Amino acid sequence: KPPMMKYLGKTHNLWHRMTLNLEQMAIDQAAGRTPRDQLEIYDYDTETTTPTETLDSLSDMYELLQEEDMWSGLWQKHARYRETNVAIAYEQQGFFEQAQAAYDVAMAKLKQDYTANPTTYNIHKECTLWTQHWIKCARELNQWDSLLDLGLTRGSRDPFLILESSWRNPNWPTMKDALAEVEYNCPKELSWVVNLYRGYLCICAGGEQQVAGVERHAEAAAAACLRDWR
Repeated sequence: KPPMMKYLGKTHNLWHRMTLNLEQMAIDQAAGRTPRDQLEIYDYDTETTTPTETLDSLSDMYELLQEEDMWSGLWQKHARYRETNVAIAYEQQGFFEQAQAAYDVAMAKLKQDYTANPTTYNIHKECTLWTQHWIKCARELNQWDSLLDLGLTRGSRDPFLILESSWRNPNWPTMKDALAEVEYNCPKELSWVVNLYRGYLCICAGGEQQVAGVERHAEAAAAACLRDWR
């Protein structure tokens, strides 16, 4: 299954092998061919793999490998909304303001379409793309006020987005509250980020008595980065 192949690629450092397998699976599905001629134990699974499932997993692998050209080319082939292709093309060329506007148009069009005529077509992945890349464009355009408002939105509160944007405004009380939310239950690969923000608070909002803790937080962030790299 494509999600399992993506998991194996990420977890067991089989990035390129799993990506090549997903590419071949996508080619076989597009041509209407059966991927394997020989029966294996997993062939007795009655669930069929859809082309959308394969392309979504392949898209994730391209993005994790930072293969931006391959990622954008893949979406140009299977995006449901034309505005998605327009936004990706703008973003690829560095026109972030135009790309952000195109993502806004795509979101508005989706809302209009589904209000008038709901469909069972699964575009969750495309909607996620719009949100993530709208945020990316906002970062590039230094729209930190908008990002802070988005992070504070009720029902979709994002403490890490709040941390990233609040110190740039600056809004130290909000940053301190967000840090308290994540410092004891964050993913281990983001522990360096938590220590980095602790250092920011010590420097800018902690007063002279906490400045001595900056070096300790900086060393902890560096050690976490090294552990993650290994």
